[in-house]
Amino acid sequence: MTRLVSFLLILIAGGGLIAQPIEELSVKEGRLTQIKATSNVWIVNLPLITFRVSDSLYRSDQTGLLQLGINEFQYTSRGVSLRVTFLNPTRDTLTLTNVVPFGEAAKDVVITGQGKHPLSRTHLFLPDRKPVNVIVPDNAWNLGYTGFRLDDNYRLFGLARRDPDSFLKANRRRFETILLPGGSVSYFLYADLYQGEWQEGLREAFQKRYLYDLSDFNDEL
Repeated sequence: MTRLVSFLLILIAGGGLIAQPIEELSVKEGRLTQIKATSNVWIVNLPLITFRVSDSLYRSDQTGLLQLGINEFQYTSRGVSLRVTFLNPTRDTLTLTNVVPFGEAAKDVVITGQGKHPLSRTHLFLPDRKPVNVIVPDNAWNLGYTGFRLDDNYRLFGLARRDPDSFLKANRRRFETILLPGGSVSYFLYADLYQGEWQEGLREAFQKRYLYDLSDFNDEL
């Protein structure tokens, strides 16, 4: 398998079943504890996000170098969205990378950065497979994505996107955010249920919802 593949090759033909809408995503002290939908409730115990500061891994439920704010929950037919704000309260300049919804561990699929290549770090991770370098849209190199099983019928995907209008005392890089003392940046986190194999979550987030950059797009010629 080549080291560099297009996402169009991953989003193979086929379609999943339409899942029920999320009604509530319960987050307590930085952990995702419950997902409530129209006909189901799932009890979970996961960090809302994981991230790296100067290459060290942190969870949203632990005390670290950055302060986190979690707010602006919104529920629509396209799942739930919320805002996570990272604030640097220290006197040091810190580097934020690898913001991943619900954590990198024990997931069906993870997309995040790996290595130090200046142009191409985004990789697809599957259990017991070597990570594959993938191409994503030019404004989305720093995204984070996960998908995992809730039960025999439903899975959840999560997508983290950096807010381009949220930089305060912060410098934007392709894969990193450089937070100066007192600086902050926000990420939007999107999540929704889906049915089918792990590829269906990718199809929903990337192909059908355009990474939540657009609410709709007319692709008829």
